[in-house]
Amino acid sequence: MDDKFRAKKATEGDTHMQSGEKFLETSFWKMKTSPDYDSAAADFEKALTCYKLAKEIDKAIQAALKSAHCYLKTSQEFHSAKMVEQVAVFYRDKNDMKNCTKYIEQCSNHYRNCGEIDSAYQCYDKLAKSIDQSPTATELHKLTAVSMLQKAFEVGKISNRPHEATQCLDYASKILLSLKKYEQSLELVESSWNFYQEIGNTKMLFRVGLHYVLLSLQLGKIPQAREMSQKMINVDEELASELNMLVKAFESGDQKSVTQITMGQNFVYTENEFAKLGTNLKVDEALRVQFEKSGGKPIVSEMATGDYTGNKDLEFDEDDLS
Repeated sequence: MDDKFRAKKATEGDTHMQSGEKFLETSFWKMKTSPDYDSAAADFEKALTCYKLAKEIDKAIQAALKSAHCYLKTSQEFHSAKMVEQVAVFYRDKNDMKNCTKYIEQCSNHYRNCGEIDSAYQCYDKLAKSIDQSPTATELHKLTAVSMLQKAFEVGKISNRPHEATQCLDYASKILLSLKKYEQSLELVESSWNFYQEIGNTKMLFRVGLHYVLLSLQLGKIPQAREMSQKMINVDEELASELNMLVKAFESGDQKSVTQITMGQNFVYTENEFAKLGTNLKVDEALRVQFEKSGGKPIVSEMATGDYTGNKDLEFDEDDLS
């Protein structure tokens, strides 16, 4: 679009704004005792469209906010939410994460107030993913996206699609993992596990349980990893056995077996960030040296010859599965 076209649209936008303001005026002499909010909202929305085409973002923001206000005055909160959602997007494009967060929260609240729970969490989800996937996204942008995705889950878990809402947490955990914020990522994975367990989604427990073990080992939290590998027996016995072997190899310093296990199909074909985590999982260096000096036999080799007795570790009390 050339400068002439943008100038024309900016002028049209100004005209619509002036028209909208006139609809808000009252006059005793003209027998107009209350503003015409419906007509004003329509004009302000037209101005918004013009300013967007003219790339006058600041003016577009003001037009959207005025339109949102007028829609609220006429009890059209859904349309008000739509306007405020655009404001949040504008601030995203301006790299103003503070105002972006402020207005997407307002937008979500408006959707909830008018009973649109799905839209209330999806507006967070959509905006967060667009922020994260931007080629110019910084760590601040990505952490803002994580915060939005967490809010999306809190709103969406009571929606008609709680499973989709929980995937917001899964996405957030991957962002944190990409930033090497393992502790925070583990917290979100644990929340996902608890929710999927509550609704009985075995398919997702398979994936989330694997992610939980990898993160726990990355953080050196071997007891937590072992406990999860035991819980996984109720989800998938084969994967539970693999995870049990992985934990045993990791705590023994058996790097060869750790690498071989994490190159297995279940690990390689999970989400990219977690597949990379598994591929790069390293045992404690002191344990590795000790294992090699002692002439320890790799656990994977023991499995191949039938000497491995690791499955005994999977014998546990029912209380451990709660």
